[in-house]
Amino acid sequence: MSPPILPTGYLPQAEGAITTVRWRYSFATTPPNELQAYLCNAQRCVLLPGAEGLTEAFSGDDAAKGFVFAFQVPGRGALMPVLLGQSNQITVSFR
Repeated sequence: MSPPILPTGYLPQAEGAITTVRWRYSFATTPPNELQAYLCNAQRCVLLPGAEGLTEAFSGDDAAKGFVFAFQVPGRGALMPVLLGQSNQITVSFR
């Protein structure tokens, strides 16, 4: 799991409903082909189809809450060598 990604700056609560979320992540080394990536907030987790994209799956959720990336490789146990993240980015559009 990534560290929490929290909003920066001032966000008026009355206008904090998510419309879309754009994501991007990368690793320092090539991840296994079976890697499953999820983007999660306090309400839900969404399986991501690739290392970058745009989703409306969080539409209506509170934009003032943070997100985390979660990664797994089914049936493999612990990854050796350890898979190291390089960068994570979230852009939240809201109204």
